[in-house]
Amino acid sequence: MQCLKTVLNDLLDHLMSSLDHADDEVRRHAFALAKTPFAKTRYSSHVHLLGKCLQRKLVPSGSRTNFRPGFNVSNGPRTQQVRTIISSCSRRLMRMTKASMKRICQNLTRQLTVCRTKLKSLCEDIFTLTCLCQYIDSARRCMIF
Repeated sequence: MQCLKTVLNDLLDHLMSSLDHADDEVRRHAFALAKTPFAKTRYSSHVHLLGKCLQRKLVPSGSRTNFRPGFNVSNGPRTQQVRTIISSCSRRLMRMTKASMKRICQNLTRQLTVCRTKLKSLCEDIFTLTCLCQYIDSARRCMIF
């Protein structure tokens, strides 16, 4: 199976080659309209995963802070205390990351609206706009496995 990034690049290349006859500004907005939903999907899935982990008070290994104190905590009650502090710190970082990614998703939603509006104003006829949007939607559906 091909890498997701390769498939996305192939689809975007195909879209751009099918728009050879179009104005540069139309091509630019069509490219943004095609690419933005993939970014939004990626960030949305990260937000969803972080939300589920935070609900269950789990910290994925890649999100765990790897702080090592400068004193020996290998035995005794201090070990649990240090682990608790590190876990709490990691969860706070996850909350901040989730909030940041939510803002990114909101910005991408606004960007999609702007791209659609610009394309509507740039396309001479509704048929061209409809065909373009249908192609982008079908490409996006092909990406969902």
